[in-house]
Amino acid sequence: MKLPADPKLPIFGGTDYARSLYQRLYALFRQISAAVNGNADAIDANAQAVSWLKSTAIGSCVKFEESDTWVVPEGIDTVYVSVCAAGGGGGAAGGGGLTTYIGSGGGGGGAGQSVVRVKYSVTPGATLNVAIGAAGMGGTGTLNNGNAGTAGGNTVLSGAISLTLIGGGGGGAGVIQNGAIAGGGLGGAGFPNGGDGSDCSYDNPGSGAGGAGASSPFGAGGPSVRSSIGAPRDGNNAFGYGAGGGGGGGIYSSASDSHWTGGAGGVGSPGLVIIEW
Repeated sequence: MKLPADPKLPIFGGTDYARSLYQRLYALFRQISAAVNGNADAIDANAQAVSWLKSTAIGSCVKFEESDTWVVPEGIDTVYVSVCAAGGGGGAAGGGGLTTYIGSGGGGGGAGQSVVRVKYSVTPGATLNVAIGAAGMGGTGTLNNGNAGTAGGNTVLSGAISLTLIGGGGGGAGVIQNGAIAGGGLGGAGFPNGGDGSDCSYDNPGSGAGGAGASSPFGAGGPSVRSSIGAPRDGNNAFGYGAGGGGGGGIYSSASDSHWTGGAGGVGSPGLVIIEW
């Protein structure tokens, strides 16, 4: 049975990309039809069309979780880029104990800057350099004031596309106080900012919580943790990409002469690049 030489395929509307792909599919069908009907000259053209479709099928994309390079495929002049920078680490809480010393909660890390499906014109064969931002580290707890978290790294595209996104800031540190209210660490600057750590007042179990890390379109920030009366509660790590780590929980009281370190901050999550065409 012969295939029709001029098939009547339905028109599909939508973007220029969809129309372009339809035209390619239509041409491919005609080439296959010609080959099946005994036209040997169409076989080479058919093979080329199949090769093109392999590289440009609907939904084609590449994801980068580590720094790398990418070459724009032949026949592609438009891509859609989704990118985020890394999230900041959470700040550590202040230490406490020795009966009257208390420590406030650390601030949550800020989320990295992000963009979603931004359209770029590209040149086939051009090289794209991808530098993925590293996750911010959580601050370490001490017997005194805590340490702030570190900022997340920038994610940078260069070459075929130029784009720099800024990493989220690290959460601020909680502090230790004797008998007075201990002020919580500030949330790290970001897109958005991380949550502030809670102030801590003596013998108040509702105070001294670590701030929540900020979420991004690609990941969830580390949730808030409560303060404790003894062993420290470390901040939660971020999930996915571009989100901030949670701040460490403070010390609101002590039933003994023990001296406790504040909870460490949670780790932020790294950057990400997705290219669709």
